Amino acid sequence: MASPTQAPPGDRPGRHRAVTSIEVDRRKFLTYLISGATLTIATYAGLETLSGSSASAQPIPSGPHPIDFQDLGDILIASYKPTFNLMRLEVLENGHVRFELPRTDVGTGITTAMAMVIADEMDVPFENVEVPMSDARPELLFNMLTGGSCTMRAMVPPVRALAALARGQLIKAAANMLDVPPGTIRTLDGYAVDNEGREIAFGDLSSVAAQLDLPLEDVPVKTSAELNVVGTPMPQIQARDICTGKFQYTLDIPVEGAMPVVWARPPQILGSFTDFDASEVLAMPGVIGVEPITSLENIEWPVDGGQGSYNSGIAIMAETFGQALKAVEKMKATWTPGPSDGVSDPEIFDRLRREALPLLVPALGAQTVEGEFTFATCAHAPMETQTAIADVREDSAEIWVATKVPILAQQFIAKAVGLPVDKVTVHVIRAGGSFGSRLFPDAALEAAVSSKAFGRPVKFMYSRGDDTKHGRKRGARLQKLRLTMLGDSIAAYEQRMTNVYCDLSHGLGEILTAQGAVNLPGQAGFAEAVFRFTVHAPYNLGAIVETINEVDLNHHTAAMRQVYSPTAGPPLEVLIDEAAEVMGKDPVELRKELVKEETGRKVIEKVAEMGNWGRDMAPGTAQGFGYYFEYRSHNAWLVEIDCNGDEPVITAAYGATSTGFPINPMGIEAQMLGGLADGISQTLRASLHIDNGAVREKSYSDFKYTKQKTYPNNVEIHVFPDDGRPIGGIGEHAVAGSIAAVANAYARATGTKVRDFPINHNDA
Repeated sequence: MASPTQAPPGDRPGRHRAVTSIEVDRRKFLTYLISGATLTIATYAGLETLSGSSASAQPIPSGPHPIDFQDLGDILIASYKPTFNLMRLEVLENGHVRFELPRTDVGTGITTAMAMVIADEMDVPFENVEVPMSDARPELLFNMLTGGSCTMRAMVPPVRALAALARGQLIKAAANMLDVPPGTIRTLDGYAVDNEGREIAFGDLSSVAAQLDLPLEDVPVKTSAELNVVGTPMPQIQARDICTGKFQYTLDIPVEGAMPVVWARPPQILGSFTDFDASEVLAMPGVIGVEPITSLENIEWPVDGGQGSYNSGIAIMAETFGQALKAVEKMKATWTPGPSDGVSDPEIFDRLRREALPLLVPALGAQTVEGEFTFATCAHAPMETQTAIADVREDSAEIWVATKVPILAQQFIAKAVGLPVDKVTVHVIRAGGSFGSRLFPDAALEAAVSSKAFGRPVKFMYSRGDDTKHGRKRGARLQKLRLTMLGDSIAAYEQRMTNVYCDLSHGLGEILTAQGAVNLPGQAGFAEAVFRFTVHAPYNLGAIVETINEVDLNHHTAAMRQVYSPTAGPPLEVLIDEAAEVMGKDPVELRKELVKEETGRKVIEKVAEMGNWGRDMAPGTAQGFGYYFEYRSHNAWLVEIDCNGDEPVITAAYGATSTGFPINPMGIEAQMLGGLADGISQTLRASLHIDNGAVREKSYSDFKYTKQKTYPNNVEIHVFPDDGRPIGGIGEHAVAGSIAAVANAYARATGTKVRDFPINHNDA
């Protein structure tokens, strides 16, 4: 891919900005709250058409939506800005540049992308840039939360400015040492070079440059034409070590005296124990000790919403994890029921139906396509389970953990072990996946209280069964949707989403409150704000009504990749296909007619071209299409499915995305591939069953996430070059579109409307 030719994000005129006051006709844009619902956003446009006797073939415009002016990423970035100046970039004596990234790389490649940005801006070799993740630093406030697909959106402009300032200081230092004007110095491959060819290595300039005072405004960032690394495909820095097993994840870190610990846990979600007998366990080979852990129950946490939402268990320490896991199987305990005792999937969905807001009565004489869509409980299921190392002593604590909320982890651990916050050090480690599961510091907390109980360092691990049964999960969801048509036009769209409570008390709620984005108190306000600033119908659909409300079933939940969109976007895409059939139109052509943004239309056209949309397919096979827009990025998918075997198989997939200013196209492609894996899994086979307050599944084999043999061999991804827009998010946005494409392919291949996700949940 060629280097970008447009001005970088910080230089472009007309960049997106927040709008706080808008003049809009009351009939065309009305936002209101309904008692009992978390949020209703109703955008009424062209209501007179619904009662009219004729309809135009042209799309009926939809009124403005909050996302048209400000999305979740913009809100997060506003909360980060006050502490950008506290970030650290160093030029070391060996000539390397070291930048402490206040984010967590969970496999998304953000460390690689930031190294590319710094290498370009400072003219240093890419391999000479070090991007470790910063320890928890309370002074950074909100600037250490990783989420919302906004790391690149937030970090690239200030890091470029920081790197440009460092380069300017080095130039000024070289000019002083060579006694020449700064304008005669250029930088190249880690050296400052004057017009006579004399050069000084950055490492030799670092101590002198550190003493100089150079105003930031004196050093502009480079133009796009001057960038050589950004915009070119780059493998992840740690890719070779990860593939060869050399990379150190949390449990690989050598900490003197740290011994393996796992917990015996209750059968039900958030259950507890009344008594236990450890005599048999203590006699087993390798077992060092057993400690009951109840200290996390009903503790008053530093943020609202966390009280009583943590597990209790019986900690077992052994010489090896294998010995500890065998001991767990032998532990004799009396377990109390969890808060969902007696509750199974049927009761959960009955409750969601009772709480769901009704669809409005359609206009007289109008045609509709509609449906009730269910989404089963789902596990995050990262390859690396929840793990942590903890060394808690009388006067200090040191923690190693892959967490997306290190400051919150530091606060929680301090509270749990009875230490001041400044006596707790949290080292952030790269994670083997997250998908939202590391938004809470559960493993770090449980490791810390285990270390305190045993009086020595511990290496703490959730087994795969623990991660599946007792880790946080995306709760079940139900949606009612309706598209109302008049002739060749869609005149109205209604969406009523009802979810099991999604816990957002990991710091995001504080950010939303601080930025004035919350209209309701507590969790209801958090959910309302996240929904309002992420979920958005990207089409002109006339009058639009979108609502969300949540039901608290006392489940251990967390946001899953793309939060509400994987369950909000696909049902609309399914109904778009069904509306196209009623209207006698091609589904892709209908999307091109309806899509609001020209960039979206280009992405849709590109994918249709890549996959040869509309080609003849054998019986039992079909193509399916899906499109979604979120985090200022567009993506579309075309998949091909074969439903002739024992279970459906995706045989080919074609995807395209436009993210504005692409930093690392290879990293973007990798996120698209991962989003496709999620889309296949959540549509066809991956889900959890709740039976009597407990999770039935305990491993990958029965969770049924897609594996290599069920992933298509033929996958093509197109990343659009810089199109002049600011950077968009990519870490999450490919999920909803791929779910939609798989669902639509299945419907076309089988003639069966898709209403339940995953398709095989009730048969598993």
